[in-house]
Amino acid sequence: MKPAWKRKNLLRIMVKIMIKKFYLTIKYILMGGGIALLLYYLSSIECKELIQQDIEAYLRNSSERKSLLELLFEESRRPFRNVLYYRFQQDGCNRKLLKACCFFIRPLLTIEINGEIGGGLKIIHNYCVVSVKKAGKNLTVLQGVTIGKDIRGKRPTIGDNVIIFPNSVAFGEIYIGDNATIGAGSLINKDIPNGSVAVGNPFRILNDKSK
Repeated sequence: MKPAWKRKNLLRIMVKIMIKKFYLTIKYILMGGGIALLLYYLSSIECKELIQQDIEAYLRNSSERKSLLELLFEESRRPFRNVLYYRFQQDGCNRKLLKACCFFIRPLLTIEINGEIGGGLKIIHNYCVVSVKKAGKNLTVLQGVTIGKDIRGKRPTIGDNVIIFPNSVAFGEIYIGDNATIGAGSLINKDIPNGSVAVGNPFRILNDKSK
């Protein structure tokens, strides 16, 4: 059993943490976070589940636990704002509330998200375009990536657990398979098999696991 003075110190630390979290929650709500929470609670069950999966993706490989409000105001994870607002838009949220939320908590204008995307979407850094026909769960996109239309207006379909490294481009009516990895600076205009690593411009497959 711990000595009384250690128990008191532990209790004191816990109380300080609780007071700090309470203070930050009130501060974030007054800064516009209250509108974001209202939009969250007004959203559908499916939308809430997708947002929770997105939060888990942003906290993956981290020992810290953060709430939606904490992530929304964290400068180092500002792309999360765009992901959250994308979810609200896809769910058909109240436009006036969303506009007010964006006024107080501004999204990054250098990030574009379109299409049907599963939970666990994680965008790292502040510049990218993610415009897909459909993407599965746990899509991770780094800086400078462009996923979008070809001249016919066709967009890529992406499987689950795909990671796309910086400055890569993927476009057209192509399929990027489950668990695929796209290396930095790659140009992808043809299908990528499940579990493969694609690199280069023109790209080449390093380990085609479909064979």
